[in-house]
Amino acid sequence: GPRGRGLAMGLNEAAGYMTVGATALATGYLAAAYGLRPVPELIGVIYAVAGLVLSVAVVRDTAAHVAAEAAAPPGPAGLLGAAGTPSFGIIFMNTSWRNRSLRGASQAGLVNNLNDGLTWGVFPLLFASRGLGLAAIGLIKGVYPLLWGAGQLLTGRLSDTLGRKPLI
Repeated sequence: GPRGRGLAMGLNEAAGYMTVGATALATGYLAAAYGLRPVPELIGVIYAVAGLVLSVAVVRDTAAHVAAEAAAPPGPAGLLGAAGTPSFGIIFMNTSWRNRSLRGASQAGLVNNLNDGLTWGVFPLLFASRGLGLAAIGLIKGVYPLLWGAGQLLTGRLSDTLGRKPLI
């Protein structure tokens, strides 16, 4: 049921952001200790290899889920394209303009992702231009997603109580 869903979502989001924060801290430390290349980049290589190994060895095939969805009755009228599946254009129009709730969620997500992108791309350049070292930049860049991830633990549970719309 709906109970616990927000907490699970909060845990998922928290794990993701906190991993990004821990990675930023680690790469900042490694960059300060060993230089910008190649040591800090090895974390990315390790993550890529781990993802490949987990995908091959652990993740199960989802073909049965795809078949079950394909056999399900079609979705709401006005959302389907000619082949009985939603077209990209229809989905885009509904999430961007027609459905007020989806439009708000899409805009909130866009702004949130824009903020993340700016903090990852612009702030390190600003900090470096102000004379901060690599370790300090890594610390600042690590604290932001760590705090954001910790906040997900609170908002995940809060969204179960209040609902998602008020939080968005």
